[in-house]
Amino acid sequence: MKLFIIILAAALTACGAPPPNSKTDELTARVRVLEDERAVMGVADALDEAVDAKDWGRARALFTDEVQADFTSLDAENAGTVSADELIENWRLNLHPGKVSTRSRSGEVVAVNGDEATMTSQGHVRYEIPARTDMNVWEGWGRFEHRFTRTPQGWRISGFTFTLTRQTGEASVRLETMAPEPTSIVQESKN
Repeated sequence: MKLFIIILAAALTACGAPPPNSKTDELTARVRVLEDERAVMGVADALDEAVDAKDWGRARALFTDEVQADFTSLDAENAGTVSADELIENWRLNLHPGKVSTRSRSGEVVAVNGDEATMTSQGHVRYEIPARTDMNVWEGWGRFEHRFTRTPQGWRISGFTFTLTRQTGEASVRLETMAPEPTSIVQESKN
């Protein structure tokens, strides 16, 4: 659509038409807002897909380096600024290969203000540990709030809050994590 407006304006100018007026400028601004709204929704969708696929590199690329994270409704100890690398590592440990996750959102409301945007939505998260014979599912419903910043690479998530409103199932499924992988320490021998 943006390209169409540019081509139309150029064609009108070439034909001797008067330069774009405030209505054209207003239309261009509205199209830009719609493009931004769709773009931030696409980033949130890509995050859901990457997390459920356990594609941690792709998930990390969707964040700014520092993220305002708030998961206090899930019994997290606190909320505040965390590095995106640390956030992704925590998710990687919690959503280990033996845990299946699915998430969905609906009712997205996006507000764009220059190079900042917010999106709120209602969401559902489901975790399952198939290796358990019973008590192997946890589900939660609540409100997502994503905050975005426009960067030279496009829109990135700069803040994330999930407010749990209802849950069912086995809480230990949500809480089970994988032990961090051991790091190897190499010591030089002194011979």
